[in-house]
Amino acid sequence: MSRRRVNGTPVDPQAFQKIVGSTFSKAEHRAVIAIGNRTWSKWDLGRLGCPHPAAATRVARMVAQLQIKTAKEFIDRAHEFGEYKSLGVTCYWLVLALASDLGADIEQAHGSDRSFYTIHRLALKPDTPKKRRRR
Repeated sequence: MSRRRVNGTPVDPQAFQKIVGSTFSKAEHRAVIAIGNRTWSKWDLGRLGCPHPAAATRVARMVAQLQIKTAKEFIDRAHEFGEYKSLGVTCYWLVLALASDLGADIEQAHGSDRSFYTIHRLALKPDTPKKRRRR
């Protein structure tokens, strides 16, 4: 049996529905994130280098919560995703990968000379309770 790789692209489960079943192969191609008229499935996220369904769910939830409707709006607000408590570095990388796929430069979408960790820590700082000194 051949591996059916094309330029390093993983094997598509759609091509092997007889083996893995239609439920599995269709789930891989179901849209997980939608921004404007663009959608990404688990398969598409894997091509982007960020195949994390949990991160995709969190990002999709945040896109809906922020009411982002267009690709331009998503790119313009991509840097904001680093300031949310529920989104870690994997989610933030997914946001940057999506922005890149939409045509933006990753560094411009990030929009800062600070690292994600610095931005995230500073955004969460007010939430951390201050320790009381015992006397």
